[in-house]
Amino acid sequence: GYIAMGNAGPAIDGERLDPKDVIHLHTALEQARGFSNERLYAEAVRILEGLLVEDPNNLAALTDLASAHMKLMQFEQAQKVIEAALSLAPEHEQLLLMLAQVERERGELGRSLLLVEQVLDINPTNMTAWQLKAQVELASGKPDQVLATLNDALEISPQHPAVNTIYAQTIEIPAE
Repeated sequence: GYIAMGNAGPAIDGERLDPKDVIHLHTALEQARGFSNERLYAEAVRILEGLLVEDPNNLAALTDLASAHMKLMQFEQAQKVIEAALSLAPEHEQLLLMLAQVERERGELGRSLLLVEQVLDINPTNMTAWQLKAQVELASGKPDQVLATLNDALEISPQHPAVNTIYAQTIEIPAE
């Protein structure tokens, strides 16, 4: 359980390695996360890339690597890593939302919206997806769609802070 999103290491003859034999992977992952927490994203990237040489299907490391690339504004690298991770877990909500954010940053708002919709098809209660959908619609210049999206989201979670903030910023404050 201590490498929850990742693998227990490379398989040998179809069997997983003993977790004791791959504890160094967990240690490297935690070290990279420490660097990310300190906003030392380049160091995190270096460690994660090294970890992935040994364990290329480690979903936790792939996710963290994509996040670090995004923080460094390296959207092309982030996209490649996310797509590799999605080949392992095609309906991984967090990865799909990360890719939607990358597409939004690259100005591909239509593609971003499609990815968000995919997440909402998987999990209609994913409030991060609702929030991102409203933001992408707002960036697309679609205020009527933003209002409908926010209302739908607030029906699911009326007290959600981020959705209420977007609602206030885009609907209530401009109307004053």
